[in-house]
Amino acid sequence: MSVIPADTSDFNERTRMEHQINQAESEPNRPGARALGAAPRAGGNEGPAVAASGANAIAAASGESEEEPRLWTTLEQLAGDPAVAALAAREFKNDPRPSTAPGLFPIIGQSAVPAAPAAAEGGKGGVDRRKFLQWSTAAMALATAACTRKPVSYLVPYAQQPPEIIPGMANFYATTCQECSSSCGLVVKTRDGRPIKVEGNPEHPLNRGRVCARGQATFLNLYDPDRLPHPIRLRRGHVPPPAAGPRSPYVRFNSASPLQNYYLRGDRGTVPPQITPGEPVSWGEIDKEIAAALRRAGANGVLLTGTMHGPARTQLIAEFTQFFGMRHVVYDAFNPDALLAGQSASYGAGVVPRYFFDRAEMVVTFGADPLAQGASPLEYMYGFGHQRKLRLSTGGSPVEASLAARKSGYQGQRMSRVVAFEPAMSQTGLNADTRYYVLPQDLLPVALAVAHQLVVVDKRSAFANNPAVTAALAPYAPAEIEKAAGLKSGVVAQTAAELWQHRGKGLVYASGLAAGTPLAAELEAVAAFLNSALENEGATVDGAVSPSQQMQGSNADMLALCDDMHAGKVQAIVIYGTNPAYTLPQAADFAAALAKVPYVVVLGQRLDETGRLANVVLTSLHGQESWGDAEPQKGLYSLVQPTIEPLFDGRAFEDSLIAIARTAGATQFDRQASAAPAAAAVPATPAAAAGQTAGAQGK
Repeated sequence: MSVIPADTSDFNERTRMEHQINQAESEPNRPGARALGAAPRAGGNEGPAVAASGANAIAAASGESEEEPRLWTTLEQLAGDPAVAALAAREFKNDPRPSTAPGLFPIIGQSAVPAAPAAAEGGKGGVDRRKFLQWSTAAMALATAACTRKPVSYLVPYAQQPPEIIPGMANFYATTCQECSSSCGLVVKTRDGRPIKVEGNPEHPLNRGRVCARGQATFLNLYDPDRLPHPIRLRRGHVPPPAAGPRSPYVRFNSASPLQNYYLRGDRGTVPPQITPGEPVSWGEIDKEIAAALRRAGANGVLLTGTMHGPARTQLIAEFTQFFGMRHVVYDAFNPDALLAGQSASYGAGVVPRYFFDRAEMVVTFGADPLAQGASPLEYMYGFGHQRKLRLSTGGSPVEASLAARKSGYQGQRMSRVVAFEPAMSQTGLNADTRYYVLPQDLLPVALAVAHQLVVVDKRSAFANNPAVTAALAPYAPAEIEKAAGLKSGVVAQTAAELWQHRGKGLVYASGLAAGTPLAAELEAVAAFLNSALENEGATVDGAVSPSQQMQGSNADMLALCDDMHAGKVQAIVIYGTNPAYTLPQAADFAAALAKVPYVVVLGQRLDETGRLANVVLTSLHGQESWGDAEPQKGLYSLVQPTIEPLFDGRAFEDSLIAIARTAGATQFDRQASAAPAAAAVPATPAAAAGQTAGAQGK
């Protein structure tokens, strides 16, 4: 900040005097140099001596007080700080030499440093231009001398170049995503044998060219340096109970296992006290050990996996468990127990139906979030987004709809309507046309009130004259339920009327975490009843022709397994595709239950919370490294093919089962291998299905 004097002549005079002062400072022996500071002030007052430089010298030469300079650039200079005058004499404000070096002017905020003898004798401290250039040149010379040539690497051509690989040209392979059990179709871009980009397969009926965030991040798992490079054996130790006393919120949130708490504290790179580092083991040795343990366990052995589908994979699992006499338990982090119970009570078969959001013109959710949860969230998102776009009432393409909308002022356009009843904001509720806040315990009464309005009050649907249905719905009068749930009067009647208006084109969906109350199964049964009454079954809901197989886990089966492990009824367990030590609640006490199992085998890509509690951990292959098949929905088949050679000494889950069974004496796999000799001729390169971008997918 500066102040410009109003009188220009005065300003020019000050500039001239400042120039003279600088000359006097640089040439102190010049005749008349001291006369500037020795001249008496007009009016008889003695003028102050000339300062080193800066505003004080200018003020002194002009006959003004040091406390009130008329020209200043900072508040410190206005206040007369002596450090400002010291800085003004230095050529460079930032001195590259240490601040404690003698002979330098004191830095602001530091005490003065005694001057060196040369400076005391009249030498100039600080750094001048000559010294700065000298130091810069020396630093450049040292940096240049310290540089070394980068190691030379050569591009070696193929001895036998695969015909489908051209250096610098990308290849594309159709495969199936293995990041979750939804099994969406993918098209993987590879360059020189390395997958580098993934996109959705546009010809796959599930995702139709889309891919979720987990699918896009599949290469983060593939190239993860923390993957197990080989199978290892661990020395299992006792897992101590959680320590008493206050803990941090993070530890309290994940207190199911001390291992979880250990990792949340960020102490990676060290080993927990109850776990010792694993030692490498050969595949042949570990196969013999596992086969012997499963033979001893017999009917007390368990194969615990996540959701597995695909005809070849499911048949292999059935033959493996049958050979050893063990049982198969399926557990995922989120399991459809309530949905299966509601479907079983409604239709007699516990299946996960397929929901066609791309056909629904009216969607009503009760504590559900199909855009973020469910058996096939990417399929739901695509269908939901498709119906939420403006379309012509008579059909037609989106381009025609957009042109017609502009001409008619958006008359004759239509899009789906979404109504959400939920206790907390969700992605679906955020995108809904109407959202009602309803407590979790009030979701079931509100759904029953909608059914009461539809069947009892409006006398609609085929159940209108059914006395049993009328009697069951009688206690749920809409007016009373609306008052108890805090809804405005008429909300239930309006929702029921809109659902009936869109019968055969509507969808009632109630599968969600927010609806996970003790009455969740009853809520699923009411949702199934509403879909049947509104003639949505077979149109937007399919539980008979192509039900979903993407969620097969069971909380009840997993808790029963925990009880058996606590009781000592499990002698050996093989775990793959699930991490119950992390996902199960603390009340299940899974770590203590697993400690009572004599032999634990975990197949995985890395040493997770469950793997650290095992006897041995077998390195599994990534989905981009192995073959496989999938059947996410009944009648929809999809292939999994590798796009890269295995990066580590791993083995596919199916290969591990076959190797263990053959080591134990199984012969059915040998007969199948001899009956199909062509399978041994599969090329090792991932280009076995090149050019079949969509041919690996089934509809």
